[in-house]
Amino acid sequence: MLFVTHEINPVLPYVDRVLYLAGGGFQVGTVEEVFTSAALSRLYGVPVEVVRVNGRILVAGIPAADEHG
Repeated sequence: MLFVTHEINPVLPYVDRVLYLAGGGFQVGTVEEVFTSAALSRLYGVPVEVVRVNGRILVAGIPAADEHG
């Protein structure tokens, strides 16, 4: 089954594999393989921090140094 969502947390208990599309690239694997800082940083081409809190995954982009003014 293919399921498309922008909010992964509600479906985490039900998925075996994830296809994450971003910036013309993709990452396929388990939730643990795909939702890592390294994997998402590679996809977006900027630093991305992935934090796991109480069974939820939080993803935050970190602005590049030149974006701070």
